[in-house]
Amino acid sequence: MNKNIIKIVIFGILCLLLMGFKCETRYVEVPVLGTADQTIQIDEAGTAFSETGMVDATEVVNDIIESSAYEEVLGIHLQGITYTIIDNESNPGTTITGTVQVSATGAPGTEQDLMTLSGVNLASVEGTEQSPSLDSDGVLQIDQSISPFFHGDNRIYFHVTGNASSSPIKFKIKIKVAVVVLGKVEVDVPMM
Repeated sequence: MNKNIIKIVIFGILCLLLMGFKCETRYVEVPVLGTADQTIQIDEAGTAFSETGMVDATEVVNDIIESSAYEEVLGIHLQGITYTIIDNESNPGTTITGTVQVSATGAPGTEQDLMTLSGVNLASVEGTEQSPSLDSDGVLQIDQSISPFFHGDNRIYFHVTGNASSSPIKFKIKIKVAVVVLGKVEVDVPMM
C-alpha cells in the first residue's frame, strides 16, 4: 500500500511538471541608492570664509538607471547628505560656525539653507563623516535639482559660508549626496 501512495504522489508531481507553470508578468518598484560627492577647499587668511562647489549626480543616476534595467523611472529623491572635514591645517582647537546653502542653478540669491555648522571643532571631527539634520527648504531644492519631473539636470550647487574661531583657516569639506532612483521593473511570477 505504501508503494501505491508513493506512485500516486510521483505521478501527481509529474503531471504538474508536464502541465507546466504559467508565468504572469508583474511590475515591481525597485529603489537603488547611489552617491556623488564634491570637495570644497577653504583657505583664508582671516576668520570669515565663503566658498562654492557643485555636485553633479548625472553619472551616478545614469549608472543606476542603466544597471537596473528599469522599464520606467518613477522618481529620483535625496536620501541624505553627509560632510567630512579633511586636510585640516588650521590652528589647533579651531572651531567653525556657518551655513551650507544649496541651489538648483548656482545663481546668487537662489540658495536655500540646507544645514547649519555650529561650533564644529575641525580637529575633533576631521576624517569622520558627519550626518547633520537638514533644512526642509534645502532638501526640496535638491529634489528639484535631481528630479526629471522638474527637468532637473542632476547638478546641485553648494555655498559654504561662516566664521572660524581663529585664523588662518585651511581645510576641505567633502560633501556627499546620496540619491535614490525609484524605477519600475518587469518580472515574471510563476502561477499555477
